[in-house]
Amino acid sequence: MNLYTLLQKRMKNEEPVRVGVIGAGKFSSMFLSQARLTPGMQVVGIADLDVKKAKEACKRTGWPEEALTFENATGAINGAARKNKVALTEDAMALIEADLDVILEITGLPEAGATHAWHALEAGKHVVMVNVEADCLLGPAMRKKAEKTGLVYSMAYGDQPALIAEQVDWARAVGLEVVCAGKGTRYQPEFHYSTPDTVWGHYGFSLSRLQRGTTTPRCLTLFSMEPSQPSRCAQYPMRRGSFPRKGVCNFRQLVWTIFPIR
Repeated sequence: MNLYTLLQKRMKNEEPVRVGVIGAGKFSSMFLSQARLTPGMQVVGIADLDVKKAKEACKRTGWPEEALTFENATGAINGAARKNKVALTEDAMALIEADLDVILEITGLPEAGATHAWHALEAGKHVVMVNVEADCLLGPAMRKKAEKTGLVYSMAYGDQPALIAEQVDWARAVGLEVVCAGKGTRYQPEFHYSTPDTVWGHYGFSLSRLQRGTTTPRCLTLFSMEPSQPSRCAQYPMRRGSFPRKGVCNFRQLVWTIFPIR
């Protein structure tokens, strides 16, 4: 059965997939713009330290203001969901403990992402890890933990790492030999030396465009880490230099320790 059919069945049975979103940045906004229109799915709440930012993300993606409410307790979040309202909260843990099926971790912060995902699995929730930085560090450990309890820990379908992994899997399934795989967007060797101070020039963005958008220079620089996810899924060795060189994060050596690069 295809996804649309399954979602239609959930909508008919009044059993939507109940989703909690942690992080209210660019990727979160893209998800929210479609989740509002997806049958059989209910966004129960959005957690962000800046709840005004979460509200703006919802309004920008078409959610009516009357559908939003500010809550910071698990019981209140559940109550809002019963009224078909989306709870905006500063407390990610309160959202994780709510009546949910799946948590989307989209903060882009490795420490926070790992904490949220681990706690979500402890609470019996499936996890979609959009947070590449956290997945690079602890993805295998999260997957093992999920498997022990019958839960799902996965990348985000539609995001580039998952699409690369899907293409590799398809090619192998039809008998092709896949000798390499990489990012599908513009990415030059010199980008490896990029920092948050220089990354915008690589993509040719104007200052006015940057001021209108929600992507941060740190986030864009860290996109160079994305190949590590499909590399692990496809059991390919990583090419050295597949991580940002400097000025972005302080955990690159940790990543190399956990996932040796040959």
